[in-house]
Amino acid sequence: MQVPKINLESIITAIIKIIGYSAILFVGLIFYFLLSEGLPAIFEVPLSEFLQTRWYPIEDYYGILPLLIGSLVVTIGALIIAVPLGLLTAIYIAEVASRQTKEIPKPLVELLGGLPSVVLGLLGFNTIQMVFSPICGREGSPDTEARQRTNAVVPALAAPERVRQVPVFSRAYAYDLIVKRRDVELNW
Repeated sequence: MQVPKINLESIITAIIKIIGYSAILFVGLIFYFLLSEGLPAIFEVPLSEFLQTRWYPIEDYYGILPLLIGSLVVTIGALIIAVPLGLLTAIYIAEVASRQTKEIPKPLVELLGGLPSVVLGLLGFNTIQMVFSPICGREGSPDTEARQRTNAVVPALAAPERVRQVPVFSRAYAYDLIVKRRDVELNW
């Protein structure tokens, strides 16, 4: 009597397909839930009330304008902090740091870049909120929120591979203009 061979590769492929389809199903269910719960509210509140400046649902004030402006302020604040910090970090790691110096920050940046932004936001909430709230004397302020969102943006910008993607001829043009190498890197 011969024992049938188990094709391990087909089992693993089937498991991966099931997991993939279940992820699509969960996203579809979330989308359905949001639509089924949100559409009735959208039809109940007129657009003129929806664009007002006061949000207090208990008293039937549904102005979403403060929420939009607050999100915009926090996002702009995070970008003001994250873009220069991330780009300067990437330029330093890719162009300025010696091989020995690169051994520490490059893996850290790659590790942080692999973490989901939700995890980084939670990390920011737990650390930055606790550190800056006693100093600033307030919780949940736009500047604290901007610092928290910066945690999620900097690792994506600080990847030295992004600097290496700049075409060689662009660097050559800058060097031809008799500009020092560090000036080119910092003014890039």
